[in-house]
This record gives sequence, C-alpha cells and structure tokens, in this order.
Amino acid sequence: MRELAAKPHTVEALSYRVTADSPAEDLTPHAEQSVISNGGLIYPVKQDATKVTELKADLSEHSTRIKMNGIQKQTINFDSRAKNLDGPNQVLPADKLHTVLPHGRVKLRTEEEGMAALRPMSVPAMLDRTAEQYPEVVALAHKGTGGTWQHTTYREYRTAVRTCSKAFLKLGLKRYHSVCILGFNSPEWFISDLAAIHAGGFAAGIYTTNSPEACHYCAENSRANIIVVEDQKQLDKILQIRERLPELKAIIQYTGTPPDTPGIYSWEDVMKMGREESDERLEQVLKTIAINECCTLVYTSGTMGNPKAVMLSHDNLTWSAHVVGEYLQVVPGSGEILVSFLPLSHVAAQSVDIHLALFEAGTVYFADKDALKVIYLVNNIICL
Repeated sequence: MRELAAKPHTVEALSYRVTADSPAEDLTPHAEQSVISNGGLIYPVKQDATKVTELKADLSEHSTRIKMNGIQKQTINFDSRAKNLDGPNQVLPADKLHTVLPHGRVKLRTEEEGMAALRPMSVPAMLDRTAEQYPEVVALAHKGTGGTWQHTTYREYRTAVRTCSKAFLKLGLKRYHSVCILGFNSPEWFISDLAAIHAGGFAAGIYTTNSPEACHYCAENSRANIIVVEDQKQLDKILQIRERLPELKAIIQYTGTPPDTPGIYSWEDVMKMGREESDERLEQVLKTIAINECCTLVYTSGTMGNPKAVMLSHDNLTWSAHVVGEYLQVVPGSGEILVSFLPLSHVAAQSVDIHLALFEAGTVYFADKDALKVIYLVNNIICL
C-alpha cells in the first residue's frame, strides 16, 4: 500500500503555492502548513530549495501532480473546507499512516514518478468517470428468466448504484456503518457494495458458508444497519440473530420472495424506494466522503476463531485496480471480459471483479452459483 511508501519530510519546510487563477511561473514562498488544498496546490519543498528550477503544474481533472527538482515524495492532503472541490474526490487532513477508527483517515504518500505518482481517486469518482466515458459499454451480464443473458451498461450501472444508495439512506444507513452482503456473485452484490460506499457506509461481504454466529460477529463488529441476503437460506441465518443486532434496521433479499415481515424487503421494493427519493441527500453525503477514508471491510472466513476485519480505503481499491490494469496491459474500454465466480467476500474477487473491471470498463459475466462445485469436482477427478 502506498501509504507506507516513504518517511515524511522534515518540519519547517518552505512551500510554494500555485492556484488555478495564476500561471505556474508565479510562485510566492510562504511558511504555512504543507497541504494540497482544493483551492490550490501546496507542495512542501526542502528549506534550502529556495530556487525552483522546474515546476510543472497540471490543474486539470486528470492530474494534480507538481514536479520539483530535488523533491522525490510528497504528502497529499486535500482541504475539504476549500470551495473548488468537494467530496467524494477529496483527501482530508490526516496525521497518521494507519487508523483503526471507523471515521479515521490516513496519509497518502506519493512519489514524483511511477505508480506511486498516480492521482488518488475515490470509488464513486471511478464509477462516474467510467460511466461518462463508456456509457453504452456492457458492465454486467447475467442469466435472467428463461436462461437468456441480461446486460447492464455502465450508464445503467451507475443509475442503479445511485438508486440503491438513496434507498439505503432512506432505510437508515448511517455514516461509517456497514451494509453486510451475504450471497453468491450477482449484479445485486456489486450494486449493493458500491451503493453502500456511495451512501457513506462500509461494504462488508460475508462468506455464504458462515454460520449464523459468524454472521452475527461480522454484522455486530461492523455496526451493520442493513444486511443484503441472496435467498431464504441466507435469510434464515440472519433471522436467527436479528434480535441481537441493535443497529440493524433492514434486511434485503435479492432473489425469491421474502416473507411479509416488517423490516424485510425485496430487491424490487428497495429499488422502487430509491427511485422515489431525490438526489439531494445522496449528494450531501457524497460531499463528505474522502479518498483516504475506509470504504470497505473485508472479513476472514472465521475458520480460526472470529472473523478478522481489514479496513480498505478508496485509495487502496482504486490505486490497486489502476496498477493491476497497468501490469496486465489492459486498455480501458477495449472489450475486456471477466467471469465472476470466486467468493466476493474475498478481497481478490472484489479487487478484480468489481474494481478492476470498473476502472478498465470491462464486462463482468456472472457464473452459475454451482460453478465452484463443478470446478472442485473436476479438480478432484484430475487428482484421482
């Protein structure tokens, strides 16, 4: 993770400011706190670097990097109080490289060149960018009624995520609380994951093989307000532990018909609810989101004691997606196809199936839920 890339600069550093209103060559030295603020860019330079011989500032939406002679690494912080740029594509002030607090933030460390110089990006910004650049590219493909393939474009994908986000907020999702997702890979899993992040919560996958007690631990530990389940089998687990989850406000079942019980909703109910909500509240929440905050919790399977949670920031997910795409030489929008079948509660599946595909405008096909069983069977036959 690039948060660990380098040691911080020495204190009492001299800084140079470049604003969007002034040409790059107009430099005014000052000694205020070194940050990159939304109203302009402020990078720290060493105290003896009173003369900057090279300064390249790109204030476009695609790059906010400045190159200075003698400066190899910078600490990046976007000040949310500035007027020109709000969340979710902002970096809020932080003084630590690590945090275990739900509302905590971390420093982002960058380098002058290479992969560590990539501009930070939030998950909502990544979806917005791809939907705007490749609106008619197929994002998701799954078999619907009658076995025919149903396709969702990136324009439709973004709309579905925002609609689901508004429903989550309506159902009571609080900032820095989770939406737990318990089911096999599906468009609803992807949409719920991204919707939780857009609504200012945490996406938290739970293994479908987990016992009710293991599910309870994940939901309680992540302060779940909403749990999304695939079917009656997974719903039964949550109903066994529901009374012991005081933060839980809603359960959503995305396949089959859920029971007519207060607090339990079908997927269709939730999307209808979201369509009836205005965008105002969602936009307000998005403005509070920062790239250097946690947005996803990945739990271990819990085979050795209680599941352990790993906190992943927007930058962890988007930077990793960018780097993996570069390593694999993926060309965005070139028709890359992925098959999603590994458990989405695992970080590898989330990183590749959800975020890499989203970053590169790839198309994700969802395998049949028995695909893993077939693979295991074939492997066992080969071994015999």
